[in-house]
Amino acid sequence: MTLQNICVSLPLAEEMKDLGFGQHSLFYYMENHDGMTIAIDIDNNSSKVFCAYTTSELGEMLPVDSRIQKGDMDNGEPADWYCSVNWKETSLREPKFEGDEVHTECGYTLADAMAKMLIYLKENDLLK
Repeated sequence: MTLQNICVSLPLAEEMKDLGFGQHSLFYYMENHDGMTIAIDIDNNSSKVFCAYTTSELGEMLPVDSRIQKGDMDNGEPADWYCSVNWKETSLREPKFEGDEVHTECGYTLADAMAKMLIYLKENDLLK
């Protein structure tokens, strides 16, 4: 297993930074002479450094009752991982929220599916 399998992808790491997620992680994307690479123990104050959150770190940020599923959900999405939140069963349910009872995000890696859910929750002001 490589770091790319357990860390969020660079585009989602950049989006999470733009949305104001904390920039503390075990691993970071940083620019070097070959482009972007994953590194550890760096100065993360640069605008060109992004947290490469691991699945464990993302799991700590998600609502405790989030659901993870691997494989096809028979919905035509070409993804390997799914992350869902059921608004009727979560402590994050807000009276102002209208929409489906269950929201699902998908990704080719577990980290990306989890990151997409966190981005969705943040963009809809559903994270506490």
